[in-house]
Amino acid sequence: MRAMWELLLDKSYSLEELSAVSNRLYANAQKAEAAYLKLISKFPKSKTTLRFFARFCFDVKNDPIRGSALIEKANDLELENESGSEADENDKTSAKKGPSNANSQADLPMLLSSKSGLSRKSTSQSQGQLEIKKTKGPGSIASSHASSASAQKRAQVALQQQRATKLRAKSLAIQILILVSTTIALTIIGTNFGIALSILQESSRGLSTMFEIHMKVLYLQSVSKSSPTSKRLSS
Repeated sequence: MRAMWELLLDKSYSLEELSAVSNRLYANAQKAEAAYLKLISKFPKSKTTLRFFARFCFDVKNDPIRGSALIEKANDLELENESGSEADENDKTSAKKGPSNANSQADLPMLLSSKSGLSRKSTSQSQGQLEIKKTKGPGSIASSHASSASAQKRAQVALQQQRATKLRAKSLAIQILILVSTTIALTIIGTNFGIALSILQESSRGLSTMFEIHMKVLYLQSVSKSSPTSKRLSS
């Protein structure tokens, strides 16, 4: 779970990497559940195993009903063990009673004190079990459910933020491509227009030069025809 939160906090990881981590965590949770079931089938009266499996159901599997049932089973086993040990102790004290009345009168205060001590011990332990039931009852179930719901909500918010960031990056890249392509097209059009304009200017200059040369030739021909020397030469 810690690896999952570290990946969610780091924005450089992709959605595929997060999916791979979540799949790995799910597989590990399945293996852990199978191991707990094997332990419980092998040691059905182990209160420690039952309580650890209940915590696993609360924190990992998000199954408060199953976790509460496991805690109640562990508490019942503990109460059964306490009642059995108290009955054994009573049998031992009754067997230790001697035939003489003096010994029984002498041992009576000790037996009473031992019984009262056992009763106080069993009472305190039963109160402790009730406190455990209270602390691990509906309140802890609700808090565990609320924490898991808030964790799921934070994960969804983080995924939505990553998707929004990717969409913004894609739209920005598309806008940049459109701007660059438009600039290149306008540059090409402007260059072609300048080249065509320069060609037209050069063509007009060439035509005007040719027209001037033609006019000069015509003028010289007319002058040469009208001059007297040309007439003499012709005569």
